Amino acid sequence: MKAVDSINFEIYRGEIVGLVGESGCGKTVTGLSIMRLIEFPGRIVEGSLLFNGKDLLKLDEDEIRKIRGKEIALIFQDPTTALNPTKTIGWQLKYILKHNTMDYLGRGKNKSRKQFLHNKVVDLCKEVGIHTPTEIINYYPHQLSGGMIQRVLIALALGCQPKLIIADEPTTNLDVTIETQILRLFLDIREKVGTSILYISHDLGVISELCERVMVMYAGKIIEMVAIQDLLTTVKHPYTKGLILSNPSIDSDLKKLPQIEGEVPDPTNYPSGCSFHPRCNYAIEICKRFEPKMFEIDKDHFVSCHLY
Repeated sequence: MKAVDSINFEIYRGEIVGLVGESGCGKTVTGLSIMRLIEFPGRIVEGSLLFNGKDLLKLDEDEIRKIRGKEIALIFQDPTTALNPTKTIGWQLKYILKHNTMDYLGRGKNKSRKQFLHNKVVDLCKEVGIHTPTEIINYYPHQLSGGMIQRVLIALALGCQPKLIIADEPTTNLDVTIETQILRLFLDIREKVGTSILYISHDLGVISELCERVMVMYAGKIIEMVAIQDLLTTVKHPYTKGLILSNPSIDSDLKKLPQIEGEVPDPTNYPSGCSFHPRCNYAIEICKRFEPKMFEIDKDHFVSCHLY
């Protein structure tokens, strides 16, 4: 069984790229694969993960550990389970700094190490919009709201000023006001630090507000890649069109919400040919027999569909 199969994409410096699709299509596995955090019995069987000229798949465990957190950071999908419940927020932020940014400690030689780390942690909290950092750093995770925990996780990711942040549905279960604040925070991070962001979501509305490009995933494969300004006007794949129709605007006068019939296929038993053909209203005979290749149909617009 392959949860993710033969995907190929690039993320450029300072770019925010969206990865969108239904639950179970392979988005989270993609993010975990980049960090080499796939748990047994899962494994990466072939391919390459190039980061600043290094193939991450060829690094040993000590080498990849030096990259995790320091150069590539991951914001987990469920914020309430991503922190250690037995340690304070301040302790966890200081731990990340001590183990991943020795240069910070070097600049703090003229002060006590504790004071230097304390000041840095307070500054990090302020950067992510925590207005009472000296109080919050003494709290435990269960004492914080979901939105505040999410800000702490972003502070953890920012602590080492990574070149790439992988954000796995970071606004799930947050109210709209907090979600807007978090999205604005990601844009600020990109502007101030120049960090690249892979933003994983099932919400095309969020993706369209935040990202410059979007990759649509289905059944473990990327089936369309398009610039965000073309998302609502020139998308080609029937699945992408279905996702867009399933997210009508607030001004829509639709009496019934459109939906994509059927379910995401079981990874242990994908259909032959195009995995989407059993749910596709435009499927033709070739779709049932042969898997479509990815084609560039316009500048920076790629689609995997026999119709094109």
